[in-house]
Amino acid sequence: PAVFENSHVAPVHAGAVYLVSGGTGGVGAALAQALIRARPQARLALVGRSMLPPRDTWEQVCLSSTEDDPVRQRIERVSALEGLGAEVAVFCADVADPSQVKDMVIAVEDRFGPVTGVLHAAGDMTGNSFKSVLDLEVEDFERQFRPKVLGALNLEVALADRELEFFVLTSS
Repeated sequence: PAVFENSHVAPVHAGAVYLVSGGTGGVGAALAQALIRARPQARLALVGRSMLPPRDTWEQVCLSSTEDDPVRQRIERVSALEGLGAEVAVFCADVADPSQVKDMVIAVEDRFGPVTGVLHAAGDMTGNSFKSVLDLEVEDFERQFRPKVLGALNLEVALADRELEFFVLTSS
């Protein structure tokens, strides 16, 4: 997508750090890829609910799994970003948990420096995520609102004192 091309956002400065919640998922990784193509000097902090296996096992994981294996897909997404020249680090946090978000932001900034922009693409794509609104149950709403709404609020609180270039929210 051309979401960051010709944008009115200030050009990336050396050391710009972008936090991408849901960054190893399909939507988050696609947005991160568009961002890194438009801003190749950026550093990416990809955040997900589960950690990737140790990097020295990635090749074996990919060789011993099927193409539809979720761990393999996440590894391949990170590798694709690195193949574009991005400096990438993966962080584990449930964005619906305020203490995990606070700790994750500290870890990101310890690694890269101050966060300068956010792409909030965390969501839940499991179970019965794709239903007609008429068929949704309370549990379905809660499962989606946790990462989307609580995650956005927790990120806002954790980053309240930062001067961000942008804070992009995604929705289904």
